[in-house]
Amino acid sequence: MSIVMKFGGTSVADAAAFENVARIVASEREAAPVVVVSAMSGVTDALLAATNIEEVFERHRSVSRELLDDNKAFAERLSSAEQQLINCWRGQANARRFRMRWFRLERFFPAPYLPNY
Repeated sequence: MSIVMKFGGTSVADAAAFENVARIVASEREAAPVVVVSAMSGVTDALLAATNIEEVFERHRSVSRELLDDNKAFAERLSSAEQQLINCWRGQANARRFRMRWFRLERFFPAPYLPNY
């Protein structure tokens, strides 16, 4: 029977932490572990606070360079994920600005004169 092992936060904070996770998983190899890895330490809070996404991904690039010897394929996937998240973030920011503009207009114009949003 398999076991599920979930790691996130400080347990995957940097390259040394990832190496420790690898040792833990390897020690349970006979149990056929299913490994789940969530966000690195501070990443979820940074994303929720809408901080500098580039800084968040720089931590990921740094750890991957240290562990994967500058694996180009992984670096490309990481860059793609970063760009997708940035685009999503910008889309959400634009949607919020759009809604706020309509909210301000509603103060001056009754709702029946504004499009549905």
